[in-house]
Amino acid sequence: MTEPSPPGGAPGTRRPVSIFLTVACALAGLVDLQAFSFAFSREMRGLSAGTPWIRGLGAGVALLQIVCLVALWRGRRAGLYGYLVLALIYAGVFTTAVSSTGLFSLLPAVLVGAAALWNWERLR
Repeated sequence: MTEPSPPGGAPGTRRPVSIFLTVACALAGLVDLQAFSFAFSREMRGLSAGTPWIRGLGAGVALLQIVCLVALWRGRRAGLYGYLVLALIYAGVFTTAVSSTGLFSLLPAVLVGAAALWNWERLR
């Protein structure tokens, strides 16, 4: 583990990455990869027969969430905000249009939010 950067932010020093934040981002990234692949599955086609646009929305949100997770892992608070907003959008749209099981998609967001709060002082 590297030493934290001094208050002046000396160039060339790296901020330490938390193991908890790394694991949370990795698990949420795996969930997003699964959500991306699920958007093109037969089950999703059957569930969203009346709303075919939801498959594209699900795939797009999953890819954007992965981008936000990378930004969060690199220490950016904007990555956390983007990830949480996209998680709420996906859960709201999926729950309203398909089924109430869309609320389970918020579980990785809770884990990522907890990890980010734990490491709040390290994020910039």
